[in-house]
Parts: sequence; structure tokens; C-alpha cells
Amino acid sequence: MILLILLGHAEEESWIYKVHKMGGYSTLAFAALNTAIGWRIYNGAPSENLRNFHRFLGYTTITLSVATSTLGYINFWNLRKEEEWRKKRLIHGILSTLSTSAFVASGILASRGDYKLHRLASLSATGGTILTVLWIIW
Repeated sequence: MILLILLGHAEEESWIYKVHKMGGYSTLAFAALNTAIGWRIYNGAPSENLRNFHRFLGYTTITLSVATSTLGYINFWNLRKEEEWRKKRLIHGILSTLSTSAFVASGILASRGDYKLHRLASLSATGGTILTVLWIIW
């Protein structure tokens, strides 16, 4: 039922579109902040509070990214017949999906203690998010 309501209201300038858009910007802000904190942890002897804050921001970023991507898929589905900007929306969706996947992988790698790959996945996710936002703006 909820999915039907969402699918029925996802057009350009709907509330779903607006939440998706703000979610993308929020994800970018959280990812950038968490990357900065991650670098601080990597380059020094961090306190346990800093590590916990980094973990909290990471889970928040993953949640935002998944929610934003889900709303983006709903928007994409409802705009699938629109020819204008179709290629741009498709590339945006692919970049967003890859970034979200990298955020999830980053969280899994951190929970397993594989911090080298965690760092690589996190930087890829943050870079992908920057690309995703820039691609749709440009």
C-alpha cells in the first residue's frame, strides 16, 4: 500500500522528489564529514569517542544513502516514459547505486576489521556521491 502511494506521487517537484534531492545533499555532507573524521582517525591516535562518532556518522550515511537511492528509484520509475533527461537520469541512478553499494560495503568491511579495504570503499563511496551530485547539477 505504501509503495503504491509512493509510486503514485513521484513526479518532478513532488515531495518524494524534494526529499530525494535533499537526501542526496545530506548524504554528501555526512559522507564528507565522516571522511574528514576518518582521516583524523587514520593519521593519529584517536579517542574512543571519536571512533564512536565516526561509526555513528557512517551508519547515518549508509541509511541516508539507501533511503535516498530508494526514493530515486521510485522517481526514475515514474519518469521512465519521459524522454527529456532520460540518459542523464539513468547515469545519475547508476552512479548513485554504485555509491550506495560502496557505503554498504564500507560498513561491512569496517565491522570485519578490514580497515584498509574499508578506507578504499569509503573514499570510493564519497567520491561517487560527489560525482553523482555534480553530474545531476551540471
